[in-house]
Amino acid sequence: MEFFPDRAHVRLRSCVRGGGYIDAEQDGLRVSMVRQRGLLTTVWKVHRVVRDGDDYVLLYGAAFGRYLASSPGRRRVVQCNYNSEDQDNVLWVPIRAEDGRDEVLIRHGTHRTRYLDVTGDGDDVDESTRWNWEVLPVGPRPEPPLFPPPRAVSSSPPPSPWKLESCGPWRRIVFRRGNGGYQRLRAFSFCGGSVFFLRNVLACLLDEDVDSITLCVKAGSQARLTPLVSDLPYNCLPVHIVVLNHRTAGESLAL
Repeated sequence: MEFFPDRAHVRLRSCVRGGGYIDAEQDGLRVSMVRQRGLLTTVWKVHRVVRDGDDYVLLYGAAFGRYLASSPGRRRVVQCNYNSEDQDNVLWVPIRAEDGRDEVLIRHGTHRTRYLDVTGDGDDVDESTRWNWEVLPVGPRPEPPLFPPPRAVSSSPPPSPWKLESCGPWRRIVFRRGNGGYQRLRAFSFCGGSVFFLRNVLACLLDEDVDSITLCVKAGSQARLTPLVSDLPYNCLPVHIVVLNHRTAGESLAL
């Protein structure tokens, strides 16, 4: 567990099969291996929980806030929301490699013959097919990452971000302020995935200066907040946003 302090940012690099980093794919659902180290989608944040006296590690993506989970068939890992205190597909137990190197096996929390596997071709019992991972700490940035530029959807500026045509998938945005206490949920339909446009829309709806707010995604009722600094995943799933102003205590953007 010493490799995974709570709220730490880490990358997981495979020690076999040519290396590579666990990557949250842009659809917000799949997980793959990539060689590029500097991607935000390869950064995961640690969420420690205790259940029935046992310690578990949960990992959620710095890009989309969704949790690393075993798939329904448990043959590989996927991204998912964390919606229930009893949800067990997001639980992991790191085990230090037996040879003493700074590597870990990451076992599923409730299925003791299953280990973290991205390709889906692992085996339940053959020790040689289990994945060894190097846990690489990711230090804080001195400044928040820059927002991606708005996606070009036509040759002329669109009249409003929620009335775009042919701009990508439509999805429901559910949002609330993050000022503490009860905050009423509001919702609207949003076209595309541009965080630049989404930030402007929410600033308008809340009558705030766009530069005074921070958007955080909350991927499920039990999930922790993740600062939204990349475009939304390319899917039609609803997104829950918590809007913080710069006077509100919240998650740090310094990844």
